[in-house]
Amino acid sequence: ILLDVLIAYVLEMVIALVLPFSRWGMELASKYAEPGTLKFRLLMTTGTAIPFAIAMCLGMSFIGTVLIGHQPVSIWLMALFFLALLYEPFDCDQVVYTFSASMIVVFAVHAVRRIYASSFGWEGMLFVGLATFICDTAAYFFGSFLGKHKMILRVSPNKTWEGAVGGYVCGVIIAMLFGLFAAKSLPSDLVIVAALTLPAVAEVGDLAFSLIKRRWGMKDFGSIFPGHGGVLDRIDSLLFCLMIFNALMIWKGIGL
Repeated sequence: ILLDVLIAYVLEMVIALVLPFSRWGMELASKYAEPGTLKFRLLMTTGTAIPFAIAMCLGMSFIGTVLIGHQPVSIWLMALFFLALLYEPFDCDQVVYTFSASMIVVFAVHAVRRIYASSFGWEGMLFVGLATFICDTAAYFFGSFLGKHKMILRVSPNKTWEGAVGGYVCGVIIAMLFGLFAAKSLPSDLVIVAALTLPAVAEVGDLAFSLIKRRWGMKDFGSIFPGHGGVLDRIDSLLFCLMIFNALMIWKGIGL
């Protein structure tokens, strides 16, 4: 069990460090090469791989603190401000963005650990995934065919109220049916509350990451999936839903 905790903790730190810094790889590639070229892909990979190596080293060095609290969080924040003092382009906005994005990923990974540590296991993960991705998918189709009224133009000009409502309703229905009739390990009261909550959280999470991309003038967080962006673009809503589901588990006194 201790080994599982240590491995998961290292994984948290690696993911938390790598994902925000993938933007630096994109900036490096865009500065010296045309998008889509081999040189562009090599530069982008290099710009992301270097922070990954640093993340691995830091993650391993933080193993010893896992049993005595969350000092890595304070060290990580201090390191970001220290970098801002030494490297002028990395300003206070970058500190806030990098710390916030990394903590979202860390909290989501922690939620996955708690779900599997409880009796829910894969059923809990599938429940959260259905509530999230059914909502996202249905919102896309409802918005594409019926969307007329824009939600928040300054954040995401393509999202509509029709898509949001359609996605929410579909997400609630599918999550409720799965939770009540298929996921035997989930308490019915938790299923009802979570099914009504998570689809709305998924839409907020999607808009939140759209707001981040607007702030930094980014279309996507990466390019690993051609036409669909990076990993973070595919799981932005899921990260928020995992955090809220974890909060609901705490509310129910599960896994404490």
